[in-house]
Amino acid sequence: MKVLLSTLTALAVCSCGGSKTSDPPVLPSDIQDIAAQDLFGPMDLVDAEPTPEVRRPPNIDELLDDGRYWLINAEPVFALAAFEAALELSPDNPDAIFGAGLSEYVRAAELFAMILTLPTQFGAYGAGDGTAPIPEPESQNDYLAEQAHQIMLFLHEGFAAAESHFQRLDDPDFTWTIEQVPIYVFTRPVINLKGTFDRADIYLLQSSNAFFLWFTELLAAQDFHTDLLTAVYGALRARDSGIDLLSVLNILATLIASDDRFFQLHESDGESLFKDGQRHMREAGEFLLLGLLEQPDTEADGDQALSVSYEVDGPVLYVNERVDFVTQVPELLAITFDQELLDRTASFVARMETPGEFVPFSESGALQLGTVLGFAAKLDLMRFMPVTIPIDISNLEPGQIVALLTLFLGDAIALDYGTFFQHPAGLRTFLPRLLRVPNPVGPEDFLMEWECPDEVGEAGTPVGTGGFLCSGETELLDAPHFTGTEFEIPADGLASPMPYMVWDDPTWAGLLVVDELYLENGGEPANFVTPDLFLTNLGVRLWLESLLGLL
Repeated sequence: MKVLLSTLTALAVCSCGGSKTSDPPVLPSDIQDIAAQDLFGPMDLVDAEPTPEVRRPPNIDELLDDGRYWLINAEPVFALAAFEAALELSPDNPDAIFGAGLSEYVRAAELFAMILTLPTQFGAYGAGDGTAPIPEPESQNDYLAEQAHQIMLFLHEGFAAAESHFQRLDDPDFTWTIEQVPIYVFTRPVINLKGTFDRADIYLLQSSNAFFLWFTELLAAQDFHTDLLTAVYGALRARDSGIDLLSVLNILATLIASDDRFFQLHESDGESLFKDGQRHMREAGEFLLLGLLEQPDTEADGDQALSVSYEVDGPVLYVNERVDFVTQVPELLAITFDQELLDRTASFVARMETPGEFVPFSESGALQLGTVLGFAAKLDLMRFMPVTIPIDISNLEPGQIVALLTLFLGDAIALDYGTFFQHPAGLRTFLPRLLRVPNPVGPEDFLMEWECPDEVGEAGTPVGTGGFLCSGETELLDAPHFTGTEFEIPADGLASPMPYMVWDDPTWAGLLVVDELYLENGGEPANFVTPDLFLTNLGVRLWLESLLGLL
């Protein structure tokens, strides 16, 4: 799927000025005069008649130089202002169009960090019941939830503006050169794009930009109404006292149960953002393929911002340049895309919009996640991710990471993107129902059951990884689940260390299908079907089976 810079979810970014590399744009003379005054002493009053200043009309070349200056010195907002001024003089100037698009992209990427710190901005306020309109929120949390939505839209607008500029550039011979364009994570640059950009490079920028658009659309489409920081406060307390599974479940239950609106689609624009996300998810893959396959075969000599060398195993993308976060030493970055990965990605992009097209995980989600993790690892962005991966992937190429994901996450499930996109759904669709009662006290109050009854009976929860899995030493017992409730499911023939859970929609809005003949066919996908609660638990359990050995 996606991709030049990661995501996941997961950058904390600020825009910080770098060292100045050239003289700044000259300030107007009246501003220079004010700056020269002794602001802490009396001004001399002069009786002379003031000399009217003759102002020269702005020159487009000077504005373009100003825009480059500000980009070089890590000031994308000032750069954008200069390029927009140039566009006012010459609306079709390709240098101004690309400069404005690049400035918007860098500015938005650096603001992207806000999504990581957002939960800490919520207070432990009641969520209300949703009867009051947003202009008159019934609680502080209602107000903050709407502000969260607006923040996501604000982040989205920057990438949308970059997209509109990039779309206007269709000259196959287009080139644009700059000394450097640093992109900051926290207080340090991690990428410093420098050299000449060509038309194929714009495709790669569009791929990365499309990923950011999809991700911000995914978040902006959600309704954030809930007693959010009551849960965050609980999480902090649980961390200080030694977090356990029951604490985690209580936190999740608080988020989901406190307000039925939480993680549903936003009432006003959630559905339209969801549909825009469909297009951008596809375009992230399309533009990546175009950028890799339409690059001229060049040696990585530092003169190109992005370049591709076509090797025996597939194209190698060179990024000029990656900056080590700790040492700040720059280096040319090489990312290899093997031909199998490119072929599978092209096939997936073509199949993504067809309802009823069941694409096995190895040919869909694994490609998307593996490519993103590949970029994130190469750019050393994994240090900023809020997750820990049990395998060191820092030296792996995207295709190798896809192969690992395929190995550890099997094809017991497939994804039907076409059907999913026809049924817009919030993230709540993917969250299991957790509670039997509104205010859970112990494990028996959650809609989760394990097949290690001795261990659960003694400890209250399993004692395996994270208190979430049965340990390897305990005896597993295949059994029916949720007996005597409306969610009752039979024993499935497998004694599993994983919990069995309840989903309100076992199909995940039509996205999930399960291979009901997975075991009988020696692990080879054979018959994908729309799952009920029983098959969803079975399919997810088989999908994660190989991964359990690492946990």
